[in-house]
Amino acid sequence: MGDTNSLERMLSILSVFSDEQYEWTADELIDFFGYTRPTLYRYLKILTDAGLVSSLPPGRYLLGPRVVELDHLLRMSDPLILAGTQVAAELAAQFKGTAMLIRWYRNRMVCIHHETTPQAPMVGYMRGQPMGMSHGSTARAIIAALPRRKALPLVESLLSDFRASGFGETTEAVLTNLRKIKRQGFAHSRGEVTAGVNGTSAPIIDGSRMPIGALCLTQHDTALNASDAMAVAKAVMQGAAAISDKLANPA
Repeated sequence: MGDTNSLERMLSILSVFSDEQYEWTADELIDFFGYTRPTLYRYLKILTDAGLVSSLPPGRYLLGPRVVELDHLLRMSDPLILAGTQVAAELAAQFKGTAMLIRWYRNRMVCIHHETTPQAPMVGYMRGQPMGMSHGSTARAIIAALPRRKALPLVESLLSDFRASGFGETTEAVLTNLRKIKRQGFAHSRGEVTAGVNGTSAPIIDGSRMPIGALCLTQHDTALNASDAMAVAKAVMQGAAAISDKLANPA
């Protein structure tokens, strides 16, 4: 048990690197985690030797080159990327937007691949940037695809955010709206993640019939007639279904 806890504490150091703070000093890490100085330096030496952390004078630490190597391996091997790259490229080209493959993990989402066109708007999240589950079409498409027993605790933890976005005042109201999304097969949002940008998302399902992420298309939030909007939604759903089929039935 002690070894497991020690490993968890060491790996937790990697979790503090973010867009808000790319590098940390040893003193900052000690203040943040409460580790003793000898313990922290022992962890940092192991992480540095593994290439997961780099040290810079005077006493600064940031992510190391091994992370880049792992990212390359991920790009080459992730089944979701392999199954979805062509689908995303065709979707982006057809509708002059940015198509993203989103993976869901630990109640957060991260874009693992995107395809874009010159006409596409700038969006707030691109590859590698984490996203919360509280707003936007992608989060709702994923949560809607969950069975109620798994969706319920997530909805309850995010209820204040759902209220603020106008998606539902109560847990049951949110669940009702999620059921509507599940029936129609896609979710749509306007300006929730990036101002002036709309998103259309459909869940990607793995072989166990659980959502592992979503396919999302973002476009300029220009006025679309109902026919155009449904064409986009249909294409996103078809793309997500094709990716899901490849994941469930690998060659």
